Amino acid sequence: MRCTQMPGRFGAGAPCATVICPFYYPSAATLQATLAPWFRQAAPATGIGVFEPPSYAFHLHARWPRLFDTFARIARTWPFNRIADHYLLTLQRTH
Repeated sequence: MRCTQMPGRFGAGAPCATVICPFYYPSAATLQATLAPWFRQAAPATGIGVFEPPSYAFHLHARWPRLFDTFARIARTWPFNRIADHYLLTLQRTH
């Protein structure tokens, strides 16, 4: 099996058969710039799970919905939309 090394400042390794295949996750800005010829940003990037409780404590969301709605708004602002493990980009096709 052959693996391709992807350039990037942050990386990790995943086992591919008998070798380690390097991979990386692009930042929201990098992904947006890469897709810019075909898509434009329709909404700010949102950090997913920055302020969400773990699944076993999700009942807290039902108890304090306004608090978690506020947290969701904060997750769309800098630096929280950059520090999350995952992010949501809302893009609109330009062509």
